[in-house]
Amino acid sequence: MVQRLVGMLRNLSADVPRLLHIDETGVAQVRDLSEDVFAEPLERARAVRDFFAWPGKRNYEGLWWSSSNHGLVRFESLLEQQAIEWFDFDPSVAAMSSQPFALLWPRGAQGQSWHVPDLFLRRLDGSARVVDVRPESRVDADAVAQFDRTREACAAVGWDYEVFQGLCEPLALNVRFLGGYRFDRCRPTDLDQNRVLRRLQRGSSIRDSLDDLAPTTNASRGTVLVHLYNLLWRQMLHTDLNVPLRMESVVTA
Repeated sequence: MVQRLVGMLRNLSADVPRLLHIDETGVAQVRDLSEDVFAEPLERARAVRDFFAWPGKRNYEGLWWSSSNHGLVRFESLLEQQAIEWFDFDPSVAAMSSQPFALLWPRGAQGQSWHVPDLFLRRLDGSARVVDVRPESRVDADAVAQFDRTREACAAVGWDYEVFQGLCEPLALNVRFLGGYRFDRCRPTDLDQNRVLRRLQRGSSIRDSLDDLAPTTNASRGTVLVHLYNLLWRQMLHTDLNVPLRMESVVTA
């Protein structure tokens, strides 16, 4: 879709960069970046670029149910999935969208005449971040120039910008594991949540917490464990995720 739209609109972006997005109703919108687009609800934008699959395709694509959005976010690579998991884990992120818009560069700009960032993040405080996802091995001179140009355009609007290149292990594995407990069905009741947080003010291992909490919450150890993992995902409980998560890991409210 974006290729057709860019082809029609390229001649209109002669002086300043422009932003093309598909709003939540499916209508294409084009605005100068010199306009006030800071508060544009791009976290609800539809993807401007279609994803295609074919036999033998080397990258993996799919959908991630975001606990921030309470909806699905599409990814087109495992690294992009990891990025979405990571930002969904961030409690400051209120919503996100993938392939949220195309930046149309002014006529005469070097290199490709448009660029589609991978993610748009809206934070709880109203600020925003634009993210490109690219492994370090695939960052060449052309990519650096595109990223620099995108960073400059975002700064002019008031958005942060980041190139995500992956998480270190075991942090990535821990975040992915806890992501399995991000769903609302894994949440404790408010009463049980308060009991857990009071009990863990001074910290305790996961194993000891199960022994202490199961009798007081009238829940099975398995249910309490699910609640602990959900609270870790929501970062109401904390532990060192830079080491493998174990039953002996100490968690603290």
